[in-house]
Amino acid sequence: MLKYIYENFDVFKLIFCHSAGTEYEHYFDELAETEEKYYREFVKQFSRRENMVSDFFVHVICRTGWSYIYEVISHDLSYDEAQIFMKSIREFCFAGWGKVLGQNYEDLGL
Repeated sequence: MLKYIYENFDVFKLIFCHSAGTEYEHYFDELAETEEKYYREFVKQFSRRENMVSDFFVHVICRTGWSYIYEVISHDLSYDEAQIFMKSIREFCFAGWGKVLGQNYEDLGL
């Protein structure tokens, strides 16, 4: 995903940072909503803790995930900088998901 974004960096910068008043104004929200559907299935499949992960939790996590991408784009990080940053975020999030779901993140196959 990151490679695709950087191959189309100017387009994503326009959409994420300068789309107010256009048909793409809510694109960020639409991406997060789409991702929420998949994360809810992920939680159902992998959670070992009953009622531990609410729909609101999933909603916030998905929006936060796209916020990382927004920050990378809005701060004009180079592709190499973005890869390093996103690797740290991925490891941080996988460890957090493992804890919340009651498993070691390596067991999730991520």
